[in-house]
Amino acid sequence: RALRASKKMPEESRIYTAGEKEHLAWLERKKKGISLNKKLQEEMIEMRDDLALTTYRFPF
Repeated sequence: RALRASKKMPEESRIYTAGEKEHLAWLERKKKGISLNKKLQEEMIEMRDDLALTTYRFPF
């Protein structure tokens, strides 16, 4: 509590405690998922096909 009550830097809106940024990122990813670039999507599809996982469809 004392840490959060500390004076903030002028350009900062809040003070984060240990692990708080990571927890907030986890909540965001849980809600929205993790974005995958096109190349990684293609590699995952190729791997799926190589492993004959024909019934599995990715949600992208």
